[in-house]
Amino acid sequence: MAETSLITITNIQTYREIDPKFNQIRFDGFVNEIQRTNLRDLLGGSLYYAFMADGRTAGIYADLLNGKMYTKDGETIQYYGLIPMLCYWWLTVAARESELFQSAYGSIQLVNNQQQSFESAREKERIAVSYMERAQSYANDTILFLNSSSASYPLWKGDDERNVTEFVSFRV
Repeated sequence: MAETSLITITNIQTYREIDPKFNQIRFDGFVNEIQRTNLRDLLGGSLYYAFMADGRTAGIYADLLNGKMYTKDGETIQYYGLIPMLCYWWLTVAARESELFQSAYGSIQLVNNQQQSFESAREKERIAVSYMERAQSYANDTILFLNSSSASYPLWKGDDERNVTEFVSFRV
């Protein structure tokens, strides 16, 4: 199966400012890594591979990716889709592993900074943890959506087989 990036730099810019000239090869590498590890862990192998093989332009997989309103226990809930979660996972990896640094003033792309100070490293990790917490919130919403829509997603291994709690953590 060919790698298809589910998010773009424009998607990331919806949540945080980054340079639109960010190295595309590096960007795709981060996206592919989070899709192959975190997204596959969340969805389970069967649903992940069916989802990635689908065009995601219409139907249930488009709803999974882009979000939709659904009803649970008589309450209308807005599900935002996988894109915000993927964006925050990407920001987590970028904050930790790239020369992209999130400061209080916005994003800074560091160049030739081999002697990064301890304080900068601590600040980068604090920001990465913050992004991971936001991604986790969206991941939990995805689990709730899939559990509520399990009839539409027969490949989803929900409550009883995979996700016995509403909290799932991921590695980045």
